Amino acid sequence: MNVELPDAPSAAAGLTPDEARLRVAFSLYREGRLSTPQCAELAGLSRHAFLDELARHRIEVPYDLADLETDAATLKALERP
Repeated sequence: MNVELPDAPSAAAGLTPDEARLRVAFSLYREGRLSTPQCAELAGLSRHAFLDELARHRIEVPYDLADLETDAATLKALERP
């Protein structure tokens, strides 16, 4: 899919095409509509680079009770000999 943005508003916002893609990826990530790898692909970045951009822009990674329970179960399983 190709999306074209009008030049004047994009320039007024100071957005390069790469920055616009990153901002769209941030928005979809915050809304929970796409996963981290999908957002990274949309932004044209590796997953690691996208996570770095999230941190640089102070965008929190969603982490809920289900995530905590999964992590706790994983740690418990790793403790077994």
